[in-house]
Amino acid sequence: MDLKEKFQILLNKFNLGKFDEVISESTLMIKKYPNQEVFVNLLSLSYQAKGQFKNSIIILEEALKRGKKNFNFWNNLGLSYLKIKNFNKASRALLEAYKLNPKFINTLNNLGSLYLELNNFKDAEFYFREALKEKEDVIETNYNLATLLQSIGKVEEAKKFYIKTLELNSDFTRADFGLA
Repeated sequence: MDLKEKFQILLNKFNLGKFDEVISESTLMIKKYPNQEVFVNLLSLSYQAKGQFKNSIIILEEALKRGKKNFNFWNNLGLSYLKIKNFNKASRALLEAYKLNPKFINTLNNLGSLYLELNNFKDAEFYFREALKEKEDVIETNYNLATLLQSIGKVEEAKKFYIKTLELNSDFTRADFGLA
């Protein structure tokens, strides 16, 4: 079995929520093929999915010590720091990801979420809008922007993004509450 096939098998397991299996097998693949960044990223995402953000941080920081300049690593590192409320380190990592790939939607959304956490509504709005310029049909970003706009009193504009969120996923009940 080649590396692409092994990655696809692990990705399928990840999508099925078999995170422990992905963690175990990705760890073995990294030991065997330390330069295969996709397995590091998958391992990090599996830890994040289990809420083990500190483990994700350890994996990514170790990979970045080896000189990796992978924007996915920086983005996921920033997200993990954001989840544990270490906003300074989250900011540094996410801005590094942004510098490496300023059009990566996940980084743009994560920067928006970071600035929203910090009550920096101007920057949060900027990054959410930048993400939507890249891809307008991302449920989470539409919802995040709607929530932000509502919180700063731009209720009519917020409604447009809540409606867009529901058009993308009619089961997204949090958007229904925003329209109420």
